[in-house]
Amino acid sequence: MTPITLNTKAVLKVSRQFNDKIKYLCSKINAVEWSGMLFYESKGEIKSEEGVEITLVDIYLMHKGSQGATEYDYDQEVMDYYDQYPERFGMKYGHVH
Repeated sequence: MTPITLNTKAVLKVSRQFNDKIKYLCSKINAVEWSGMLFYESKGEIKSEEGVEITLVDIYLMHKGSQGATEYDYDQEVMDYYDQYPERFGMKYGHVH
């Protein structure tokens, strides 16, 4: 695989809600692994001269695991989350661990 070299800077913004959740999760679940969904928004393109801006918006904790592992399924629980926070439905999402 050939690595990609970026000629522009990527900007990462962290919402207050996201920052507060990270601090809370790391303080309350610090002896075992945990994982969940990361919701974010992006502007621009990685390969463009203007670069890309990514805003981390929210974390939805899906699993509190063991000292060595964590896992979760994309299931009805996620749909229930979208029902509660419909503004997240159009956002990009990834995995946080």
